[in-house]
Amino acid sequence: AIRLAHRALELDPGFGGAASLASVFHLNNFVFGYSTDPQFELEEAVRLSRLALRIDDGDPSTLARASLISAYVVRDSESALEMADRAVALNPNSFEAWGCRGWVYGAAGLPQEAVRSFERGIRMSPIDPAMFAGMGIALVELRRFDEAIVAGRKAQRHNPSHPLAYLSLASALTH
Repeated sequence: AIRLAHRALELDPGFGGAASLASVFHLNNFVFGYSTDPQFELEEAVRLSRLALRIDDGDPSTLARASLISAYVVRDSESALEMADRAVALNPNSFEAWGCRGWVYGAAGLPQEAVRSFERGIRMSPIDPAMFAGMGIALVELRRFDEAIVAGRKAQRHNPSHPLAYLSLASALTH
């Protein structure tokens, strides 16, 4: 996916969507431990996110993806929250924007708002394991462990090989 996103950027250097997708793919390589050079993955995630924002800082998908990079790599919660909120304001029907908003609010230590975002995203995309995993993690933060277990099991059912499903479920069951 990273190779194809970079190829799309070679063909069209003004394709912000490809840059923002690649930034999240690099973040995923770091988060899931798929990289032999984690520092490179983080630097590329930031570089590509900034490139995508320079190309089009009004695109909801670009803003949503950039909010993840801002929250998890740059560690700028204020900027991340602002971008996530703008993304859902620009496209309130985007499950991706609501999902990113959920992860960003969770990272900012605001799990109740994260749950609200994941609930909205799940209504639009009811089989996305990352939505249920994020919901489970936010519910653990709220100490609502039984609900977190249900969310983690749903994430696992929708994709038995999704690492976040197991992270969510293990955390809930441990508590």
